[in-house]
Amino acid sequence: MVQTSEDSFVMMQPDGWNNLFLRKDDSVLNGSAGWMAQINGDSITAWAKCGWKLEFYKGHIVSMTTPKNRKFEYVYSGNTITEIRENGVARLTTEQDSHGDTTAFVFNDRRLEIALDRKPQVQNIGRQNVVAGMDESLRSIAPSDSPSKSFEFAVNDKVQPTLKITSKTGQERLFTWDAATKRIISDGDWIYTIKNPGGSTEPAEIARRSDRTKQGEYWFYNGAKGEETTKGVNNVEIVQSWFTSGPVAGKCRKIEEIRGQNRITVYRPTYDEFGRLFRVFDRGSVRTFCYDSHGVLSYHTDGGPEITFPR
Repeated sequence: MVQTSEDSFVMMQPDGWNNLFLRKDDSVLNGSAGWMAQINGDSITAWAKCGWKLEFYKGHIVSMTTPKNRKFEYVYSGNTITEIRENGVARLTTEQDSHGDTTAFVFNDRRLEIALDRKPQVQNIGRQNVVAGMDESLRSIAPSDSPSKSFEFAVNDKVQPTLKITSKTGQERLFTWDAATKRIISDGDWIYTIKNPGGSTEPAEIARRSDRTKQGEYWFYNGAKGEETTKGVNNVEIVQSWFTSGPVAGKCRKIEEIRGQNRITVYRPTYDEFGRLFRVFDRGSVRTFCYDSHGVLSYHTDGGPEITFPR
């Protein structure tokens, strides 16, 4: 966890996500996704309502507690983690070379060797991609009990960042992305088109196509209208819609399938004036829900015997 300004901090979580914290008062921080943190001298303790807790000392993580109350402690040599312990027992140890770089992890009687390399740091300046420097990157992972996997970072002829992953079986997969937007451009044969992702008030759209196989996939989301469309490689579109206001806001309106020129409603719920579900049409069958005088679900019928719910 590092302080980026007088009143802001960034926590780099063990899962790779960055979490922004803003100062609430001298010692309390409010983070995103419901996280909070407490400052005590050189120590910062961050926690979430779900039960995760992370403790940092001078910016470095020193312990992690899970929602199941398992606590892992991090042991350092300088700034390098050498062990992760639980109840005093080493669950994971690391090996370093003469320069202090980690070269292997040992856990569960397995040894995982890693090799590092350098990758081009591509920046978009004045709408032109330039290589501004080199960053450290992962080159390969070699488990003791299985073949290795390699990662090769480079740039193409348009100075777009690329990543080639070679699998354990020798298969290669090449990714390309946009240096300005950080969005994916291609994944092997798949070419991507992405519009307004991630919290924009405008509808979001992601499409990809393969010129080699002539297949495509599509996803469209319009939160204001209450509609989501997905289309798979089988060319079947699934359109899901929901109510955006009133007592049924957020609840399903209907689900439709589009196959060629045919548009079929496969699921349609009906609600009463209180927003309670009382009838469902589901691919030709109809189910009715009944409630008692207290609004508690009593039974439902589906054309056969009544199914009564125990109190």
